[in-house]
Order: sequence, then structure tokens, then C-alpha cells
Amino acid sequence: MKNVNIDLRDVDNIDIQALGKLLGPPPPRTKLGPIEKAALSAAIDIWNLANPQAVLFRNPIDMADSPPTVTIAKPSSVPVGMATRAKDDVTLALGLTGSAFNVVGISVSGGVYGSTTGELGVYTGGSVGVWTNAGSGMGPEYTMIFGPPSDFAGVSWGVGCDIGVGIVGTGAMLLFTLPPFRCLGFSVALSVGPTSLPFDVTVQASITSTKPVLNFK
Repeated sequence: MKNVNIDLRDVDNIDIQALGKLLGPPPPRTKLGPIEKAALSAAIDIWNLANPQAVLFRNPIDMADSPPTVTIAKPSSVPVGMATRAKDDVTLALGLTGSAFNVVGISVSGGVYGSTTGELGVYTGGSVGVWTNAGSGMGPEYTMIFGPPSDFAGVSWGVGCDIGVGIVGTGAMLLFTLPPFRCLGFSVALSVGPTSLPFDVTVQASITSTKPVLNFK
């Protein structure tokens, strides 16, 4: 190839102002006052009378309403691409997850999340991956993200393992960004369902969607 000729003179005739359109501002999140906070707390207490497990959902709410002091003891040296964020925000999510797999499989999840940024919202997620096992299961899932909700949303990779006794199993997974694979956090899940083997290893690619609902700040 001796010559490459690119003619961009027609770009001069494009009316950017006519074709372009400004994006509107994002919708404001509802900020809770003392009365709304008291009503939300009372609703959780009433729900807890019917279902004692409802008290678990106080954790994401408390994370957003009264953020704890976050202290992360970072290692003095880390492998390339594994450095954590400079800002010490934390996001906690609690929900339900279900999976079905036979070497390859899928997982779906959904629930609520709260963050030290003051944001409280809901999330849904889906994963595809490979397992060294066959089976299915469903149960509660606890996820801790070392960052704000924006780190929780989007595409991530997970590497984990599952251990089961009968139809009850537990699993843990480390979560990473796309290359260069910065560590995002971890998730722990309890599942009920049949599996062929009592132990397996899994690698999954996930996408999570978050929707802010309330802002405590």
C-alpha cells in the first residue's frame, strides 16, 4: 500500500447543533427526612414480626443511613492490576440468587443495596460461566463491594467455589473488574438444591444493573 487518501471535507457540512441534543439532568433521588426515616424503620419492624429474616435488610439500610468508619489495610505491594481504589467507600448488597448448570450454566440475582455514599437502591444481575459440577440451587446472597455503587454496576468476573452437604450448600466468590482485573469485592451465598458433586469451582462473567431509590445524605 503506497497511498492512503481520506477525504473529510464533507464533515464541514454537518450541522452539529441541528443534529445534536443535550442530555437532560438525571432524575433526583428522594432525600429522606427524620419522619420518612422513622416510617421506614417502623415498616421493617412490622415486617420483622411476620418474618424474622426481614431484620437482615436493616444492614443495607444502616449502611446508607449511618455509614460506618471504613478502614482498609492495604498491602504494601500487590500484583500488577490488583490495586484497590484510593477512596474507601463500601457497598453492601443483600438479595436472592439462583443458578442452574451442567458444566456450563447461568445465575440470576436481585435484591437491595446500601452504600457509605448514602445511596440505597435495588439491583438485578445475571451471570454465565463454567462449573466443575452439575446441579441447581437457590438461596440468599451477601455481597460486599470495596467501592461505591458505580463499582457494583456493570460487567465483572467472578472466581469461586461451592461446598455442599446433601441439598444444602454454601459458596464464596471473589469479584474482579475486566482486565487488568482490579479486585471489586466478594460474595457469599447459601443455596438449596441438588448437585452431582459436593465440591466445585466456578468462573463466571456477570452484569449487574443498579437503580438508586433513596439518598440518606
